[in-house]
Parts: sequence; structure tokens; C-alpha cells
Amino acid sequence: MRAATDGLGNGQRSVQRSALRAPSDSTTPIWAELTHAAAPETYFAAWLSYQCESTPGALSAALVLGPPDVGPFAPMVFWPDRQGGAPRLVEVAEQALAERRPVVVELADLTSLGLALPLEIDGHLHGARETWGV
Repeated sequence: MRAATDGLGNGQRSVQRSALRAPSDSTTPIWAELTHAAAPETYFAAWLSYQCESTPGALSAALVLGPPDVGPFAPMVFWPDRQGGAPRLVEVAEQALAERRPVVVELADLTSLGLALPLEIDGHLHGARETWGV
């Protein structure tokens, strides 16, 4: 069983990768990256990629993480790679973090939606996943 610390400097949380099970029809490279990631950043990037590619209409996303409950929270990985989040999505993520609830907003172009979901584990806020798409 392989485990990795959360990459946030506190080393208290571990990711148990042996518990992950690929869907029976899944042979994608993303799943291989997710189950064999050696570094937390690689794991988080693969996780975000898997989430986005499983979400119809997803165009861009970021995973925002920080020390549990206190932050500061900041984008750790983007999807697709090296694409920064739109400023409006940062606001949406901040709202989801502050309110500890999912937030959906219509973006300025009126054809896209922004979604931010707080990430809580055992009642502790670790960050948010923000996505925009059609």
C-alpha cells in the first residue's frame, strides 16, 4: 500500500492509493497516473484531470488547497495543464470556501457556468475544486 502526505507541509494526512479501484472499462493513462503517482502534485493533477474528463462540458478547472481549516488556500494544479483560472472562478472558489457549500454562478459570457465545491475531509476544510464549462 502506497501513501503520500498531503503536500501542504503538515504531513498528517495520507492518501491511500491501494483503495482506489479503476472502473472495469478504464485503461486511460490518467488512471495510471492517479494510481501510481509518486508526488502529491502528480496525484492531485491526475485526480483533477480524471474529474474534469468525467464531467461533460468541463473546459477549465483548478484545485485549490491549503492547511486544513485555516488556509491560506491557493491554486495547486490546473486543468488543462498550465492554464490559470479565470478571476471570476477565484471569487467563486473563495465563496465556496467561506460558506463551506457548493457555489454555481453564471459567468460573464452568459454561456458558461462556474462551479466551486468545497473539499472537506472528516469535517475539516482542505480546499475547493473549481470548474467552468458549458
